[in-house]
Amino acid sequence: MQMKSMKLSPADKKAEEKSMEVSSDSQEYPWGLTLRLEQDTMDKLSTGELKVGDELMMQAAVRVTSVSSHDSEGSKTESSASLQITEMGLDAGSTNKEKADKLFPSTKS
Repeated sequence: MQMKSMKLSPADKKAEEKSMEVSSDSQEYPWGLTLRLEQDTMDKLSTGELKVGDELMMQAAVRVTSVSSHDSEGSKTESSASLQITEMGLDAGSTNKEKADKLFPSTKS
């Protein structure tokens, strides 16, 4: 899978700043695990026309941009890390669940 640089051009950066929005949709997954791809990015990744429910395989290179740790009396230490996606690729042809199960075996018994 060919990965493409996700770095914003100066024009894209200005447009991105203008279009910042917050979604109030209920979340099925933890905050921060949703990626929103705008048309320019989808064009760059050659996604074609996507439909709700489509499944794709994603490969990404990331850079750790921050790490933090928080200690509170009476609770365990909580840590977090921020990852900046620097390059990524999407592939609609590699969504075979059996392949994914081999790569990421379930821990359920």
